[in-house]
Order: sequence, then C-alpha cells, then structure tokens
Amino acid sequence: MKQEDRFLRIRFDSGEYLYHGTIDLFGELIRRHGIKIIKRSKNGVDFGPGFYLTVGNELQAKEWAERKATNPAIPNTEILNMLQMTVRDFLGSRHTIKPCIVKFRISDPIAWMSLRKIIFTKDDSSWKRHVWMWRQARVPPEQYDWIFGPVADGGINKEAFQGIEAYPSHNQLSVHNEDVTQYLELVEVISW
Repeated sequence: MKQEDRFLRIRFDSGEYLYHGTIDLFGELIRRHGIKIIKRSKNGVDFGPGFYLTVGNELQAKEWAERKATNPAIPNTEILNMLQMTVRDFLGSRHTIKPCIVKFRISDPIAWMSLRKIIFTKDDSSWKRHVWMWRQARVPPEQYDWIFGPVADGGINKEAFQGIEAYPSHNQLSVHNEDVTQYLELVEVISW
C-alpha cells in the first residue's frame, strides 16, 4: 500500500444538506435571529472559533446534539442575553433541554465556492498541522470564510501534530465570517 492510500478521504459537496447539532434553546435562537458567530473564550476546536456544521451527515449532528443536551454547558453572556436568561434561569431549565438539529442548504453554491476557503479531503499532515494550530488559537481564522475537513479524534493532546487522528465517518464545515451565513438557508429545526 502506498503511503498516500492510508489517508481517510472525504469530499465536499455544496448540494448536500448541512446539519448543526445543538440544543433546542439554541436552535430556536438560530430560527429567530439567524447564525451568530460567537467568539469563544476557550480554544480547542479543530478549525478555530466559528459556527460548525456537518455536510450530509445527519447522524453525526444527531449524536452531537444528544451529547450537548445530556450535559448542556452554560452559555456565554452574549447568548444568555439573546435568550433573555440569567445563569440561574439556564441552570433551572437544564432538565427540560432537548437535542436539536438545525438543517441548512447552500442557497448559491457558485457564490459559496468562490468564498475564501480551505477544503481538506484527507487527514494528511497538512490537515493535522492546521488542526494543531487552530486547536491552540483563541481568535477566529479571519483569512478564511469557511473551512471543511475531517473531524479530529485522538491524539489532539499529544506533544506533536503527527499524533492527531480523524474520525473515519465524520466531517465538519466551520464558518468564520458572519457575512457569508447569508448563503446558509435554514430548511428546518428538528427537536426531539
């Protein structure tokens, strides 16, 4: 087997549905106010702070939504203000929170593909270096409107980027520029 053949390969298709796994409170915020890219106080996401979706993988979004609903994190002040809640209100509502998937489609695939982007189709050293860099960053990667690629699994806390691995059946699309969310057309919000 050639060295190149051992890499996971994925593809980006602008015609696929996009899914955001979250909780019902946040799904309703997206329905009412659109996508807001909230700067995170913590690092640790594969492509830097942004709005994350999966391309064509509803099951992945469902798993993520269920995980978030099981142990919902306290939102930052900006989100609490949008929800018109205090921390105490949020904590009091934790037992009623439901998983939610927000489904989108790209309204203008040609315009979307002309945006500033990176598309990683395999989990090679270029992807690993990129994940390593952005997992440690605290600012959004403003030079890109969006980034697509595999989801990092084990090895993220290793001493070197070479230890990073990818989930074999997962992908992610991170949106870093709120202006380009105009191309993400809301299809439906599904809670269960």
